Amino acid sequence: MAVSGGIRNGRAIIAEADVSGHFESRFKSPVNACFFGDRRVRYKEISQFGKVIHSSASHRSKHAKSGAKLDHFEIISPFGRDLHFASEGAYFNAMNSHPEPQLAAPGAGIPLLERLIGKMIFTARRLAGNRDSFNRRIVREREFIRRLVESCDPASLGKRVLIKRLPGLEDSSRYWSVLMTLDHLRIVNTQLVEVFERLPQGKLPDHEADTAAVKPSAEVRHEVIGSYETSCDALLTAIAAVPDLKTRTRYRHPWFGPMDAYAWHSLAGGHMGIHRVQIERIIEGIRKTCTG
Repeated sequence: MAVSGGIRNGRAIIAEADVSGHFESRFKSPVNACFFGDRRVRYKEISQFGKVIHSSASHRSKHAKSGAKLDHFEIISPFGRDLHFASEGAYFNAMNSHPEPQLAAPGAGIPLLERLIGKMIFTARRLAGNRDSFNRRIVREREFIRRLVESCDPASLGKRVLIKRLPGLEDSSRYWSVLMTLDHLRIVNTQLVEVFERLPQGKLPDHEADTAAVKPSAEVRHEVIGSYETSCDALLTAIAAVPDLKTRTRYRHPWFGPMDAYAWHSLAGGHMGIHRVQIERIIEGIRKTCTG
Protein backbone atom coordinates (compact mmCIF):
# COMPACT_ATOMS: atom_id res chain seq x y z
CA MET A 1 0.00 0.00 0.00
CA ALA A 2 1.39 3.43 -0.88
CA VAL A 3 0.47 6.99 -1.61
CA SER A 4 2.59 8.71 -4.22
CA GLY A 5 5.72 10.13 -2.65
CA GLY A 6 8.51 12.42 -3.72
CA ILE A 7 10.23 11.68 -7.02
CA ARG A 8 13.96 12.12 -7.75
CA ASN A 9 15.73 10.88 -10.86
CA GLY A 10 12.51 9.20 -11.92
CA ARG A 11 12.33 7.04 -8.80
CA ALA A 12 10.18 7.31 -5.71
CA ILE A 13 12.16 8.42 -2.65
CA ILE A 14 11.41 6.08 0.21
CA ALA A 15 12.95 6.73 3.61
CA GLU A 16 13.10 3.47 5.48
CA ALA A 17 12.36 3.74 9.16
CA ASP A 18 11.83 0.50 11.01
CA VAL A 19 9.32 1.40 13.68
CA SER A 20 7.99 -2.12 14.24
CA GLY A 21 9.19 -2.04 17.82
CA HIS A 22 6.54 0.56 18.58
CA PHE A 23 3.72 -1.71 17.46
CA GLU A 24 2.03 -4.39 19.48
CA SER A 25 4.06 -7.56 19.57
CA ARG A 26 1.72 -9.50 17.28
CA PHE A 27 2.67 -7.24 14.38
CA LYS A 28 6.07 -8.54 13.32
CA SER A 29 6.50 -6.75 10.02
CA PRO A 30 8.21 -3.37 9.94
CA VAL A 31 6.63 -0.28 8.42
CA ASN A 32 8.69 1.75 5.95
CA ALA A 33 7.70 5.38 6.15
CA CYS A 34 8.48 8.23 3.81
CA PHE A 35 8.36 11.58 5.61
CA PHE A 36 8.06 15.21 4.44
CA GLY A 37 11.70 16.08 3.64
CA ASP A 38 13.08 17.93 6.66
CA ARG A 39 9.73 18.33 8.40
CA ARG A 40 9.29 16.53 11.67
CA VAL A 41 6.24 14.26 11.55
CA ARG A 42 4.35 13.46 14.70
CA TYR A 43 2.45 10.18 14.60
CA LYS A 44 -0.73 10.92 16.50
CA GLU A 45 -2.59 7.83 15.48
CA ILE A 46 -1.77 4.89 13.28
CA SER A 47 -4.39 2.22 12.95
CA GLN A 48 -4.55 -1.16 11.27
CA PHE A 49 -8.03 -2.59 10.71
CA GLY A 50 -9.21 0.53 12.52
CA LYS A 51 -7.44 -0.31 15.81
CA VAL A 52 -5.03 2.16 17.35
CA ILE A 53 -1.72 0.34 17.47
CA HIS A 54 0.84 3.12 17.72
CA SER A 55 1.29 6.48 19.35
CA SER A 56 4.80 7.85 19.64
CA ALA A 57 7.06 10.87 19.39
CA SER A 58 8.43 12.36 16.20
CA HIS A 59 10.54 10.57 13.60
CA ARG A 60 12.73 12.17 10.96
CA SER A 61 13.43 11.05 7.43
CA LYS A 62 17.02 10.01 6.76
CA HIS A 63 16.72 11.98 3.52
CA ALA A 64 16.29 15.20 5.49
CA LYS A 65 20.03 15.39 6.11
CA SER A 66 20.80 14.99 2.42
CA GLY A 67 18.40 17.79 1.54
CA ALA A 68 15.89 15.65 -0.37
CA LYS A 69 12.55 17.39 -0.75
CA LEU A 70 9.44 15.26 -0.78
CA ASP A 71 6.15 16.62 -2.06
CA HIS A 72 3.85 14.08 -0.48
CA PHE A 73 3.61 11.89 2.57
CA GLU A 74 3.98 8.19 1.85
CA ILE A 75 3.31 5.09 3.89
CA ILE A 76 4.20 1.63 2.65
CA SER A 77 2.62 -1.05 4.79
CA PRO A 78 2.86 -4.84 4.62
CA PHE A 79 -0.56 -5.02 6.32
CA GLY A 80 -2.47 -4.22 3.12
CA ARG A 81 -4.94 -1.86 4.79
CA ASP A 82 -5.30 1.87 5.37
CA LEU A 83 -3.14 3.55 7.97
CA HIS A 84 -4.48 6.72 9.53
CA PHE A 85 -2.04 9.27 10.85
CA ALA A 86 -1.72 12.95 11.62
CA SER A 87 0.96 15.52 10.86
CA GLU A 88 0.81 18.91 12.58
CA GLY A 89 -2.92 18.58 13.14
CA ALA A 90 -3.82 17.81 9.51
CA TYR A 91 -5.18 14.33 8.98
CA PHE A 92 -4.11 12.25 6.01
CA ASN A 93 -5.37 8.93 4.71
CA ALA A 94 -2.99 6.43 3.14
CA MET A 95 -5.25 4.87 0.54
CA ASN A 96 -5.29 1.24 -0.52
CA SER A 97 -3.17 0.41 -3.50
CA HIS A 98 -6.17 -1.56 -4.81
CA PRO A 99 -8.11 0.29 -7.51
CA GLU A 100 -11.20 2.20 -6.48
CA PRO A 101 -14.50 0.34 -6.91
CA GLN A 102 -15.96 0.55 -10.40
CA LEU A 103 -19.11 2.63 -9.97
CA ALA A 104 -21.50 4.29 -12.38
CA ALA A 105 -20.54 7.72 -13.68
CA PRO A 106 -21.61 10.75 -11.62
CA GLY A 107 -24.99 11.96 -12.77
CA ALA A 108 -26.11 8.54 -14.03
CA GLY A 109 -29.17 8.80 -11.80
CA ILE A 110 -31.15 6.04 -10.13
CA PRO A 111 -33.14 3.14 -11.66
CA LEU A 112 -36.30 4.23 -13.47
CA LEU A 113 -38.69 2.26 -11.25
CA GLU A 114 -37.06 3.67 -8.12
CA ARG A 115 -37.32 7.17 -9.55
CA LEU A 116 -41.04 6.72 -10.29
CA ILE A 117 -41.75 5.35 -6.83
CA GLY A 118 -39.62 8.08 -5.30
CA LYS A 119 -41.58 10.74 -7.14
CA MET A 120 -44.88 9.36 -5.83
CA ILE A 121 -43.56 9.30 -2.25
CA PHE A 122 -42.14 12.80 -2.64
CA THR A 123 -45.46 14.10 -4.00
CA ALA A 124 -47.43 12.50 -1.15
CA ARG A 125 -45.14 14.01 1.48
CA ARG A 126 -45.30 17.41 -0.18
CA LEU A 127 -49.11 17.35 -0.18
CA ALA A 128 -49.34 16.06 3.40
CA GLY A 129 -46.76 18.44 4.82
CA ASN A 130 -46.52 22.17 5.32
CA ARG A 131 -43.93 24.86 5.76
CA ASP A 132 -43.46 24.19 9.48
CA SER A 133 -43.15 20.42 9.08
CA PHE A 134 -40.60 20.82 6.29
CA ASN A 135 -38.54 23.15 8.48
CA ARG A 136 -38.73 20.74 11.41
CA ARG A 137 -37.43 17.95 9.17
CA ILE A 138 -34.44 20.05 8.15
CA VAL A 139 -33.66 20.95 11.76
CA ARG A 140 -34.13 17.37 12.94
CA GLU A 141 -31.88 15.85 10.26
CA ARG A 142 -29.27 18.50 10.91
CA GLU A 143 -29.18 17.58 14.58
CA PHE A 144 -28.98 13.85 13.81
CA ILE A 145 -26.07 14.49 11.45
CA ARG A 146 -24.29 16.65 14.01
CA ARG A 147 -24.52 13.90 16.62
CA LEU A 148 -23.24 11.31 14.18
CA VAL A 149 -20.24 13.45 13.28
CA GLU A 150 -19.47 14.09 16.95
CA SER A 151 -19.68 10.36 17.70
CA CYS A 152 -16.98 9.54 15.14
CA ASP A 153 -13.25 9.67 15.77
CA PRO A 154 -11.98 12.80 13.94
CA ALA A 155 -9.20 10.71 12.40
CA SER A 156 -11.82 8.52 10.70
CA LEU A 157 -14.04 11.24 9.27
CA GLY A 158 -12.01 11.34 6.06
CA LYS A 159 -12.02 7.57 5.54
CA ARG A 160 -13.93 6.50 2.44
CA VAL A 161 -16.18 3.48 2.91
CA LEU A 162 -18.00 1.55 0.21
CA ILE A 163 -21.62 1.04 1.27
CA LYS A 164 -24.61 -0.66 -0.33
CA ARG A 165 -26.62 1.73 -2.43
CA LEU A 166 -29.49 3.39 -0.59
CA PRO A 167 -32.82 4.35 -2.20
CA GLY A 168 -32.36 7.79 -3.71
CA LEU A 169 -28.56 7.52 -3.77
CA GLU A 170 -26.65 7.34 -7.03
CA ASP A 171 -24.21 4.48 -7.46
CA SER A 172 -21.33 6.96 -7.83
CA SER A 173 -22.02 8.27 -4.31
CA ARG A 174 -21.47 4.93 -2.54
CA TYR A 175 -17.77 5.41 -1.87
CA TRP A 176 -17.64 8.54 0.24
CA SER A 177 -16.32 9.55 3.62
CA VAL A 178 -18.28 11.41 6.29
CA LEU A 179 -16.49 14.62 5.29
CA MET A 180 -17.32 14.08 1.63
CA THR A 181 -20.98 13.62 2.52
CA LEU A 182 -20.97 16.87 4.50
CA ASP A 183 -19.34 18.62 1.57
CA HIS A 184 -22.07 17.36 -0.74
CA LEU A 185 -24.74 18.66 1.64
CA ARG A 186 -22.95 22.00 1.82
CA ILE A 187 -22.91 22.28 -1.98
CA VAL A 188 -26.60 21.36 -2.30
CA ASN A 189 -27.67 23.68 0.53
CA THR A 190 -25.81 26.54 -1.11
CA GLN A 191 -27.57 25.90 -4.41
CA LEU A 192 -30.94 25.68 -2.64
CA VAL A 193 -30.34 29.11 -1.14
CA GLU A 194 -30.09 30.43 -4.69
CA VAL A 195 -33.36 28.67 -5.58
CA PHE A 196 -35.19 30.33 -2.68
CA GLU A 197 -33.73 33.71 -3.54
CA ARG A 198 -34.50 33.63 -7.26
CA LEU A 199 -37.79 31.79 -7.77
CA PRO A 200 -39.87 34.31 -5.75
CA GLN A 201 -38.44 37.02 -8.03
CA GLY A 202 -39.53 35.15 -11.14
CA LYS A 203 -35.92 34.23 -11.95
CA LEU A 204 -34.10 30.94 -12.40
CA PRO A 205 -30.65 30.00 -11.12
CA ASP A 206 -27.89 30.52 -13.68
CA HIS A 207 -27.25 26.78 -13.94
CA GLU A 208 -29.29 23.64 -14.45
CA ALA A 209 -29.75 21.31 -11.51
CA ASP A 210 -27.30 18.48 -12.14
CA THR A 211 -26.43 15.67 -9.72
CA ALA A 212 -23.00 15.30 -11.31
CA ALA A 213 -22.19 18.92 -10.45
CA VAL A 214 -22.74 18.50 -6.70
CA LYS A 215 -20.32 15.65 -6.02
CA PRO A 216 -17.76 16.36 -3.29
CA SER A 217 -13.99 16.38 -3.43
CA ALA A 218 -12.17 13.38 -1.99
CA GLU A 219 -9.58 15.83 -0.63
CA VAL A 220 -12.04 17.70 1.60
CA ARG A 221 -10.73 18.57 5.08
CA HIS A 222 -12.27 18.92 8.53
CA GLU A 223 -13.04 22.60 7.91
CA VAL A 224 -16.05 21.43 5.89
CA ILE A 225 -17.88 20.64 9.13
CA GLY A 226 -18.17 24.34 9.92
CA SER A 227 -18.96 25.20 6.30
CA TYR A 228 -21.76 22.64 6.26
CA GLU A 229 -23.27 24.10 9.45
CA THR A 230 -23.09 27.58 7.94
CA SER A 231 -24.91 26.35 4.83
CA CYS A 232 -27.71 24.96 7.01
CA ASP A 233 -28.12 28.34 8.69
CA ALA A 234 -28.14 30.07 5.29
CA LEU A 235 -30.75 27.61 3.99
CA LEU A 236 -33.17 28.21 6.87
CA THR A 237 -32.64 31.98 6.63
CA ALA A 238 -33.37 31.98 2.89
CA ILE A 239 -36.58 29.98 3.41
CA ALA A 240 -37.77 32.27 6.20
CA ALA A 241 -37.29 35.31 3.95
CA VAL A 242 -39.90 34.08 1.42
CA PRO A 243 -43.53 34.86 2.42
CA ASP A 244 -45.05 32.57 -0.23
CA LEU A 245 -43.06 29.57 -1.41
CA LYS A 246 -45.68 28.50 -3.95
CA THR A 247 -44.02 30.39 -6.75
CA ARG A 248 -45.15 30.58 -10.36
CA THR A 249 -41.58 30.19 -11.54
CA ARG A 250 -40.37 26.62 -11.44
CA TYR A 251 -36.89 25.15 -11.50
CA ARG A 252 -36.37 21.70 -12.97
CA HIS A 253 -35.17 18.88 -10.74
CA PRO A 254 -33.19 16.29 -12.76
CA TRP A 255 -35.41 13.43 -11.53
CA PHE A 256 -38.73 15.05 -10.58
CA GLY A 257 -39.13 17.75 -13.21
CA PRO A 258 -40.11 21.43 -12.76
CA MET A 259 -40.76 22.39 -9.12
CA ASP A 260 -41.76 25.59 -7.34
CA ALA A 261 -39.97 26.83 -4.23
CA TYR A 262 -42.46 25.03 -1.98
CA ALA A 263 -41.61 21.68 -3.59
CA TRP A 264 -37.89 22.36 -3.25
CA HIS A 265 -38.51 23.18 0.43
CA SER A 266 -40.31 19.87 0.92
CA LEU A 267 -37.40 18.06 -0.71
CA ALA A 268 -34.60 19.65 1.35
CA GLY A 269 -35.16 17.72 4.58
CA GLY A 270 -35.67 14.41 2.77
CA HIS A 271 -32.39 14.93 0.92
CA MET A 272 -30.61 15.48 4.22
CA GLY A 273 -32.29 12.33 5.55
CA ILE A 274 -30.88 10.18 2.74
CA HIS A 275 -27.38 11.38 3.47
CA ARG A 276 -27.87 11.08 7.22
CA VAL A 277 -28.50 7.36 6.64
CA GLN A 278 -25.44 7.31 4.36
CA ILE A 279 -23.32 8.75 7.18
CA GLU A 280 -24.72 6.09 9.52
CA ARG A 281 -23.66 3.37 7.06
CA ILE A 282 -20.20 4.88 6.62
CA ILE A 283 -19.65 4.99 10.39
CA GLU A 284 -20.90 1.41 10.68
CA GLY A 285 -18.33 0.41 8.08
CA ILE A 286 -15.56 2.20 9.95
CA ARG A 287 -16.51 0.51 13.22
CA LYS A 288 -16.65 -2.91 11.61
CA THR A 289 -13.01 -2.53 10.61
CA CYS A 290 -12.24 -1.63 14.22
CA THR A 291 -13.71 -4.87 15.53
CA GLY A 292 -13.19 -7.13 12.51
